[in-house]
Amino acid sequence: ATLLNPAPPPLPPQPTNPLIQNIIDGNLKKLKKQIRDKAINGLYHCAEWKDIGANPNQPSYNLWTPLDYALMSKAPVNTVRGLNVAKAKLNAIGPFGLTPLDIAVKDDREDIVRILIHAGALVQIRPLIQPNDEHIHTNLVKIIHHLAPNNILFSKIQPFVDFQLRILQQKSPTEIFDCFDKHLLEENPQKAFTMIDLCFDNAEYRQTSIKWLRGSN
Repeated sequence: ATLLNPAPPPLPPQPTNPLIQNIIDGNLKKLKKQIRDKAINGLYHCAEWKDIGANPNQPSYNLWTPLDYALMSKAPVNTVRGLNVAKAKLNAIGPFGLTPLDIAVKDDREDIVRILIHAGALVQIRPLIQPNDEHIHTNLVKIIHHLAPNNILFSKIQPFVDFQLRILQQKSPTEIFDCFDKHLLEENPQKAFTMIDLCFDNAEYRQTSIKWLRGSN
């Protein structure tokens, strides 16, 4: 905030919704009357829970964050959007080695995957360690390929996903360089590295990288 652009005033405390208050008070008679014209699955404020300004990255006893729980429970898109607006950490790794993006990909939630990646969730093919990793890789490639034709960001991410998967599968240097020749100097849209950088970091592909660079000059 600055003098020209002052920070907005904090939200005033809201009273507990009467519906919630009747549940707290155990007033079944009033609750029955009020619930007739209310959305049974709606969200209603409770002052005691202090749900305004809550930390969206505070993990539970089981070390899951609110975003993790929202994704595991297959919550609607608006819930994920709300947590993103509240600055939920999109690349935090949960207790089973899964990021929020991994959870969404595992459950084939293309709508959520699109939101998370546009908000800054990093797309990466990791070594196969966890039982679900291969399934996650398969779903990730499928979703990225489906979104790429109509989305600039995903069209730029797609070659890197395919490339990292081939590296993980230990494809030969010849196959890697023949397949990705025109993309090797492109920069990853999420991080400042190229495919040729990744090849130099891998002993199996380093010599071929040097030959390729000499031949491209």
